[in-house]
Amino acid sequence: AWYAFGLKSEQAAFVRELVGSRDDIVLVCLGVPSALDEYPEAAMRICTYSDVPVSQQALVEFLLGDT
Repeated sequence: AWYAFGLKSEQAAFVRELVGSRDDIVLVCLGVPSALDEYPEAAMRICTYSDVPVSQQALVEFLLGDT
């Protein structure tokens, strides 16, 4: 695996703080769903399984309710 997946420790701490302080946080991963496992209290967790442009577009359409 030549990719570096995941968040840096300070980024992960920031996300945990946000998720712990709000009940309307939507987290998205354009990779693997296990990256969202640390944040089960998020209001919604979405995974596209890919970061290719068509996946990004589908995510935007879903978030905007265009699907």
